[in-house]
Amino acid sequence: SNLHFTYNGAGNESVLKNINLHIPQNKTTAIVGASGRGKTTLIKLLLRFYDPTQGDILIGSEQYGVQTNLKNTSHRNWRNNIGVVMQEGYIFSDTIANNIAIKDENPDMEKLMEACRIANILEYVQNLPLGFNTKIGAEGNGISSGQRQRLLIARAVYKNPPYIFLDEATNA
Repeated sequence: SNLHFTYNGAGNESVLKNINLHIPQNKTTAIVGASGRGKTTLIKLLLRFYDPTQGDILIGSEQYGVQTNLKNTSHRNWRNNIGVVMQEGYIFSDTIANNIAIKDENPDMEKLMEACRIANILEYVQNLPLGFNTKIGAEGNGISSGQRQRLLIARAVYKNPPYIFLDEATNA
């Protein structure tokens, strides 16, 4: 609501000016535009990497009167409720299963398979000699950039959060 954002620094102009946007519940919303127009900045505001210079980001349902200003939500609580795939996500030097189920000591195989199916990487993983137990190097050494991004998408899906944010997650 009336969102403005300016990066810190002398003389910087607003990157986003008077943005009013409603993202409907249970819908896919795409924000598209030319390079350098603020799409990633908007995503970073929604992820709470930055706070707006002016205006508010409200989460919840206006219809049911249950809205919370994002700035009044703890970073930890918010991040527990979102899945994120940025242009450059981090891959750990570990197994495919542990890279997808990063906070789950005993990954649920059914959830892993479903997340990989949705991310369109299940067949690739199943055809590896060690399947989900295949180790990959830090930053995804040993897999293509497209497979790397599909693993990051599977990670976001496996978490099964109420919100998933993708920032050019299909560029590879």
